[in-house]
Amino acid sequence: MCQAQDAKAAFGSNAICACENVGLAGSGLIVKGAAPGNVGVNGRIGLAGLYDIGGSLIVMQGIGGAGDLRTGGSFSTAGDVVGAGRISVGGDMMVGGTLNTAGTLEVAGTLGVQGEALLTGYNAVKRGAYVAPKEPCGCGTPAVDVAARVADAKANGTRIGDTLAVGSTKVTLTTGTYFAESLTSAGELEITVDGAVALAIGGSLDAAGKQHISLTPGSTLDLYVAQGIAAAGDTFLGSGATPGSVRIYVAGHVVAAGAQRLNASLYAPNADLAVAGDTTVNGSLFARSITGAGRLTVDYAAPTMAAPDKCVGEEPEPTREGGSGTPSRPADGNGGGPIDPG
Repeated sequence: MCQAQDAKAAFGSNAICACENVGLAGSGLIVKGAAPGNVGVNGRIGLAGLYDIGGSLIVMQGIGGAGDLRTGGSFSTAGDVVGAGRISVGGDMMVGGTLNTAGTLEVAGTLGVQGEALLTGYNAVKRGAYVAPKEPCGCGTPAVDVAARVADAKANGTRIGDTLAVGSTKVTLTTGTYFAESLTSAGELEITVDGAVALAIGGSLDAAGKQHISLTPGSTLDLYVAQGIAAAGDTFLGSGATPGSVRIYVAGHVVAAGAQRLNASLYAPNADLAVAGDTTVNGSLFARSITGAGRLTVDYAAPTMAAPDKCVGEEPEPTREGGSGTPSRPADGNGGGPIDPG
């Protein structure tokens, strides 16, 4: 229960991975953290506002727009770079197509361009050989089989009911594996994680009201969702957790409506992640594409393990206040065996 194989396989050292395109039309993207967060995009970036990336950036199909780009590390693309704003690269810069910049271009390392270089603005560069980048995000075969994790939890985990919150409901989960067909909150739902917990949802995680998932010190949560997550209210996942201790794996779609703070790493390779308003992620992101009209800030944190005293526990018996549904064992009575959440 206390390992992190799924988390390490899903996120690696990347703060952001996108299988297709990234386009944030508002204030742009900020990637920071105690350790520099790298960004990988298998598609293309539409540059608007400021993209400020603390680590390295790989964009396979090129980048273009009127915004500004700053990277603390290297910047590589197999495509074109077309920009009217300022580009500042803290390492080497590799461009497989045409480089066409009308603004300022500053490269701390070597600039390698395979195609034509049209530098009409101020530039401070040292030319060198082009080195082709490798595709940064493994999108062909999922790193985590979310459907299999959910099926295993359904067969072997502790059932905690379906709809947990119509009015106000509080649930505490200790070390173990849990399953629910869905978690739908029309009122206020508070889930406290006290231990190394894997929670699998057979359907969707939906919140039309207030929803809070908090962790006690030293705890971890691996949340597997078979369908999607839709949030239209005041939603905070991972409240009170240390960065890297909450991992969310989603097989279906993800909709983020309104300004939010997500204290978790999100793995959603089939999702078109929409950002509306300023959104902050304390962890990392893996999605099919990322779009929106606000500012996305990712404060990168690598996955962490639960504290040793949280790893071994009694047979899980969740406590509940309010709401509906009764925790239950699977029909054979032998449930509770952990799936390996990482």
